[in-house]
Amino acid sequence: MRDDLEILEEFANWLSSKSTWAESLGFRELAGGFADGLREEIHLDIEVRNTLQVKNALSKSDYKVRIPKIYTAYSNENIIVMEYIRGHSVADGGAEFNRLSIDRRQFARTILYSFFEQMLFSGIFHADPHPGNIHIDEKDGTPVLLDFGAVGRLGATQQEGLKLFLMGIQLNDSSVLYDGLTLLVENADHAERARMEQAIDQILLKISYVDRIPTEELIHALFTVVRDFGLAFYPAVGLALRSLVTLDGTLRVIDSRFDIFTEAKDFSATYMRASFLKPFKEPMATKERLQEELSMLIPTLRKMPRRVDQLIQRVESGKIILHHDIFSDEHNARFITNLFSRFVLLLVGITFGIISVALLAISQFIHDSYAVYLNTAAYLGLFLCAILLVRLSIQALRSMKQ
Repeated sequence: MRDDLEILEEFANWLSSKSTWAESLGFRELAGGFADGLREEIHLDIEVRNTLQVKNALSKSDYKVRIPKIYTAYSNENIIVMEYIRGHSVADGGAEFNRLSIDRRQFARTILYSFFEQMLFSGIFHADPHPGNIHIDEKDGTPVLLDFGAVGRLGATQQEGLKLFLMGIQLNDSSVLYDGLTLLVENADHAERARMEQAIDQILLKISYVDRIPTEELIHALFTVVRDFGLAFYPAVGLALRSLVTLDGTLRVIDSRFDIFTEAKDFSATYMRASFLKPFKEPMATKERLQEELSMLIPTLRKMPRRVDQLIQRVESGKIILHHDIFSDEHNARFITNLFSRFVLLLVGITFGIISVALLAISQFIHDSYAVYLNTAAYLGLFLCAILLVRLSIQALRSMKQ
């Protein structure tokens, strides 16, 4: 197996060096991720850890799936000892569905929502959900997930990107889908928003007004758009999207009419409602969360005055020069200069007016001879104020006509 994987990686490197298409698709990273995953699968202690992680992550889930208990005291890298569960694969579980009167669509929905929870919230998910790895517990009909040799892991940013991805499909909104995709690709800074949103709009139009959204076609179209714009999905994101394609095939084995993205719309709508209502339903949890966020923010706030002071010192010392290219254009520079000069004249005129009114008010309480001089200065100031304001008004009218 090691020899085969080395051959695969060498071929991927060669193909990526010869083909722009393979390079933009991330073929080298795809092969590397597949090889690393397969190497992990032969170390059973890694599978034990994966199983325990997913089981713990789903312990409080509303979507009940069963994962066999691992007896870690008797397990190592060469053997796994786990709970024995009687059941049948969903591929040949027709008799069990009938015997237990299981609603196939609800059974498939429970599995799908559990996978969404794994991908979007815990960040660790079963990466090989083919029919042989999903069974029906013959006691109560609960879905059973097996074989955690291959799992994927998504960071918080990628989880948020997938959430926006599902919301974009649910809302049929290319801008939301674009925001999601930019969190799922490696070189998002090079994305051209307007053109990419137009391409996403075309994909959304293709899946509009149809009874079932073809999952494989939609995922392939997204890969194509990402490739055409010179971008590439993170390897973990590519694994998650391919897992959704595999899961779609498995769920249609359970219910031939099951539509993964129609159900994803319902999940997304439920998620948005839950996010909105969570602060009201769980006020104590929300309070604790706010306290945690504030406690993390306080050290940064304490540093702000010192950082502002340091910035001012660097500006004063000439180590930082602020420049904006608005003055690089002669027309812009002339406009800003004229605007500033008029603003200064306006301030001068207002100042003359305020001082003159103050002098007139003061002269009313003075009966000495120099009150005449105060009145003279006040009227002169009002005269200058009037001239400046009239001049500014004429200039403003001329500018409006031009």
